[in-house]
Amino acid sequence: MSELFIYSTPPQAVVTMTLDNGGVIRGEACTAHERTDAHRLIIPPGTSSQGALLKVACDGHESFEGRGVLVTSASADAQFMLDDVHLVKVAPPPPPPPPPQVRPTPGPRSTNPTDIINGIFASGAHSLATKEGCGKFTEACCAALHEVDPNWGHIRKSGAQNQFNGHAVDAIQLRSGEGSGIYDIIVSSESPDAKPAFNRVGDPNLQLWFFPA
Repeated sequence: MSELFIYSTPPQAVVTMTLDNGGVIRGEACTAHERTDAHRLIIPPGTSSQGALLKVACDGHESFEGRGVLVTSASADAQFMLDDVHLVKVAPPPPPPPPPQVRPTPGPRSTNPTDIINGIFASGAHSLATKEGCGKFTEACCAALHEVDPNWGHIRKSGAQNQFNGHAVDAIQLRSGEGSGIYDIIVSSESPDAKPAFNRVGDPNLQLWFFPA
């Protein structure tokens, strides 16, 4: 009986040798020649020198296979052309790509004045506690409503009248068509209690109608 020592990195690899005569020899982890990465393969008595296939495998690493000649001897350790195998570590697979984000299809835009006014207020872009905030809110609402119906416009103000940028601070008007009239769109304007509204307060005044601000 003779022995063959194969050294592997990492040392926990599995080492097997398949002889050309069909015999399979499995290596046993051990320490040999002051090395702890050794695998001892015990060659059965009477095994003649012959070709063999050496396999070295370890989880997480690429496997190795190499043919060589097993040389046996009754008085010394067996020899093989390969006795030190380094395995290449397998790179972990890349993480799967994130699923594509499906954006919801926007529904049809509401043409209802109340919905439009409330939507602009809900954006939080306008403070109705100040004259400037009310004025810019009124301009934004008037512009949005004008896109739906070009008959929406501002109410002209001048002089000492309560105004912002030449128009009413909290009202707009629809000069013609169904529902025409002057509408207050802010309740308690320029105060902490101010909130959006859509209240008809009178007939339109064409002489005061203008757009844009």
